[in-house]
Amino acid sequence: MAIKPTIAGAATISAQLEPERFAEVFGTRAIEIAPQVPGATDFGKSAGHVSAELVVPSLLLPYVESISVAPPHTYL
Repeated sequence: MAIKPTIAGAATISAQLEPERFAEVFGTRAIEIAPQVPGATDFGKSAGHVSAELVVPSLLLPYVESISVAPPHTYL
């Protein structure tokens, strides 16, 4: 007996790319941001990258609804 799927859902996949490869795949550079020191109301933010809105590469269009650069973590 084969496995018969009964429902489909969304999934999130995280990955890292070197800056050069990111620019090659998405046609834009991710902007590196430095960590933020703790302030009066929080414990700061980790370093990371930001980017303008990204276009899903054509080869992934049948499988991917949207793509984005994750924001840095905010430490509480």
